Amino acid sequence: MKWKGRRLLAMALTGILLAGCGAAGQVDDYATNEGSTQEASTKTTGTESGGISKDKIKVGVLHLSDPAEGSGYTYTHDLGIQAMQQNLGLSDEQIDRKINVDDSDKEATEKAIQECVDDGCNIIFTTSWGYMDATEEMAEKYPDIWFFDIKAGQLYIYEYQKSQYCGLESSLEPFSQKFLQQKVTEERTELQRMLTPVNTILVFVNVVVFMILSFLGSTTDAEFMAAHGAMDWMDVVEKHQYYRLFTSMFLHFGADHLLQNMLILLVIGCRLERITGKLSYLLIYIGAGLIGAGTSIIFTLGNNPNTVSAGASGAIFGVMGGLLYCIISDIIQKKRHRVEEIGLTGMIFMVASALSYGFFSTGIDNAAHIGGLVGGFLITMISRFVI
Repeated sequence: MKWKGRRLLAMALTGILLAGCGAAGQVDDYATNEGSTQEASTKTTGTESGGISKDKIKVGVLHLSDPAEGSGYTYTHDLGIQAMQQNLGLSDEQIDRKINVDDSDKEATEKAIQECVDDGCNIIFTTSWGYMDATEEMAEKYPDIWFFDIKAGQLYIYEYQKSQYCGLESSLEPFSQKFLQQKVTEERTELQRMLTPVNTILVFVNVVVFMILSFLGSTTDAEFMAAHGAMDWMDVVEKHQYYRLFTSMFLHFGADHLLQNMLILLVIGCRLERITGKLSYLLIYIGAGLIGAGTSIIFTLGNNPNTVSAGASGAIFGVMGGLLYCIISDIIQKKRHRVEEIGLTGMIFMVASALSYGFFSTGIDNAAHIGGLVGGFLITMISRFVI
């Protein structure tokens, strides 16, 4: 086999498939048909080198399961197929999906590939290691069809297949450099995608507050933290200093507490803000944080009056709850997921892991976490109808 590392079709489709994991809603313009026909026509002539018209493209895909399940390996691959379809402007009839193809059954794999061939597919993706042997044999049997077998994160074209099939190679070669430039741009903009306005400001405020308090005293000292806005039973309940439910959200016990919370917030907060918008996201964050703090007062500080509680984790669990609602809502409404990279299974695993860490550790305010999670879920649900 040989890796067509410099052939744009392989590179573009690889990029689109991988981009489907990280930015399913983004459209990469390097694979569009704009300009490609003109450039191809100046370089090629005749049937063999005249390029392939968009209406003649038909893509076959073999999937291990049904991408409609909304998460996992197959779902992620299909996001790439959808992005490719959108990029190239292909109709639904030009995408032929074979789902629930057992990769341990070579006969079933060959049958699915044969069905794609019979349906007129001229480009076929097989998306599992288990499809490799059958794909290679079928590719040798049908040299006029391009087969793409995904393994080791790469796309391969078998050596006995036509390198100039329908002029694709020469037509797409001019775009290879553009593809490489596009990937560099994507890497640079990924950080920018994380820095959504409200979420970035919230992280910034948390960091600044921590730096100021660190200059004034020890952020690991409970009395010092209580004197500067953290929650404790006497101040909140007996002295009615309810503002502490809010101020405690921006206080952290030590640099490790701050770093852990802010890294998580940077990763997941931007995703929810892009879905809900700035105002709704701010309301979800603050609202869930207040609910988490209130839950902490009732269940944690109520049982341990001498305990001092602070941290953004209640609000952060609220962000998790908001993302969980968005994913479930999309599944119920049978919409394409708006949460990049995270399906229902992944979100449940994230929440379960975060909660279990708290339950199996000491000094963790689990009541605030659970309250924030439930609060974030409910506020997000309400905001979708109100705001």
